[in-house]
Amino acid sequence: MGAGLLDVAAALRGTVIAYPVSINFGSGGATFDLTRELTVTNVGTSGGSFRLSVLPANPNAFPSVTPDSFELEPGASRTVSLTWSSSALDPGPYQGFIRVSGTGPGAEASVPYWYAVFEAVPKYLTVLSSPASGSTDETVSILFRLTDRSGVPVLSADPKVTSVSGGGSVLSVLLADEDYPGVFRARVRLSTVPGTNLFRIEAGELRREVTVRSGGVPGN
Repeated sequence: MGAGLLDVAAALRGTVIAYPVSINFGSGGATFDLTRELTVTNVGTSGGSFRLSVLPANPNAFPSVTPDSFELEPGASRTVSLTWSSSALDPGPYQGFIRVSGTGPGAEASVPYWYAVFEAVPKYLTVLSSPASGSTDETVSILFRLTDRSGVPVLSADPKVTSVSGGGSVLSVLLADEDYPGVFRARVRLSTVPGTNLFRIEAGELRREVTVRSGGVPGN
């Protein structure tokens, strides 16, 4: 969930600023107790009352705001606490908006928030990088990511990469999280003769095929 379309004219007319512009509670288990902070600043020319409300996409789980109303003079700021405690939530994303509303014109802002209950089951397989071609007998890398239904990387997965056709071979499939967070790297060797190499990535019920053409001078 994002903050919506960017309205530059409305932003210039705005008399309230909320920071940070989004609240990330992160991802974790079904039971949690989390706290974040949000600072509201009155950038208008007159004082006024401000109220914060939570607009959840899922009405069964959402954070609370303390305090949820206060007065601010011009140029003044107030930091509020967002607390979120829950247990036994189903896996998936929980998100919504913190709406800041003031009494003056332009005194309104929306701050999206997000939390995900992690599920160690890959739901999506995304190929991030793969060469279209390479030299014969060259070793190249295919980078891919496995994520759960919330988009959180599943690092505990055990993906399989096989050579389907073309004469190529698979050298290794390792987690490259230190260099590319949440990413697996498959090192494959292309065929010794020009042609099309077809490799298949599998993780549970997920499957993707990658084609790399070999041709030219062998690599080093």
